[in-house]
Amino acid sequence: MNSIRFKYPAFSRSTALDRLASLSDLLGAAIEDRGYQPLMNVYDDENDVTVEIEAPGLRKEDFSISLEKGTLVVKGQKKGDRKRGVHAERSFGAFERSLTVPYPINASGVKANYENGVLSVVLPKSDEVKPRKIELN
Repeated sequence: MNSIRFKYPAFSRSTALDRLASLSDLLGAAIEDRGYQPLMNVYDDENDVTVEIEAPGLRKEDFSISLEKGTLVVKGQKKGDRKRGVHAERSFGAFERSLTVPYPINASGVKANYENGVLSVVLPKSDEVKPRKIELN
């Protein structure tokens, strides 16, 4: 990734500003190569663990969701046009996010929903780990 540089007469080619611009080019190339990595939030309450993955521009068909041995795995592909441009911040490609849940999960009650660019997966905790009110005799 090359950045557009503006040349100022007051700066020579060996200035710190030019060295910083070169470093920016190197870092930009490293970021560009990492592909698409959607952001993920995890919420834990007494009944459920909820995972939200921010993935705008995808369709429901672009996701693959699985739960095996307490690990939630979300895979997907953000398709896009990799045009060579002057400036590019959007990223595309395959991704995989995983989360190991420290509680037994009721696998038959797992629900997933994709709305407004956010994938929500609700993992209900097994009854054995939910808090219970114990009555005194």
